[in-house]
Amino acid sequence: MKAIRLGVLVLLTVAATFALHELAHGLTGAALGYEIFVRANSSGLAGGGAYDSDLHRDLVAAAGPAVTLLQGLVAALWIRTRPGLIALGIVLSALFMRILAAFASLGNPNDEARLGLSWGVGPWAIHALVILILLGLAVWSARRVRPRLAPLIGLLVLIQIGVAAVALGERLLPTLTL
Repeated sequence: MKAIRLGVLVLLTVAATFALHELAHGLTGAALGYEIFVRANSSGLAGGGAYDSDLHRDLVAAAGPAVTLLQGLVAALWIRTRPGLIALGIVLSALFMRILAAFASLGNPNDEARLGLSWGVGPWAIHALVILILLGLAVWSARRVRPRLAPLIGLLVLIQIGVAAVALGERLLPTLTL
C-alpha cells in the first residue's frame, strides 16, 4: 500500500511540475495585460499575436523556468530537514522536465532557447545553466536521501511515465485561458 501511495504522489508531482511551470507563464502574461492560454505542457498568447515588447516576451518566457528552478530549490531545502523520496522526486521531476524541454528545442526553441537567442548568448547557454543547477540539486538531494537502488529506479521510471503522459496527453486535457 505504501508503494502505491508513493507512486500516485510521484505521478501527481510530475503533473504539478508541468502545471506550475505553465501557470507561471500564464500568470506572468496575464499580469502584464495579455490574454494567455495555458495547457499541460504549453502556453502562449490566446489568439496568436505578439507581445508589446521584447521585455514582456522575455519575462513570460523566463517565468516558467524560474518557477521550475524554485521548485527544485524548495524541494532540496525540504530534503535538508526531512530527507525522503517524494522530495527527491520533486527535484528529479524539475530536472527531467527541463531536459525534455532542451530536446524539444531541437525542433522548436523552448523557453530557455528563446531567452538565450533574445539575450544574445545562443540557444543552449540558458538551457545548460538551468539543467546544471537542477542536476546539482538532484545530486545533492540524492546523496542526502540515500535511496536504495530499487526505490530509486522505481522513482525514475515513474517520473518518466509521468513526463510522457503529460507531454503526450496534453491534447486530451483542457485549456485554461487567463
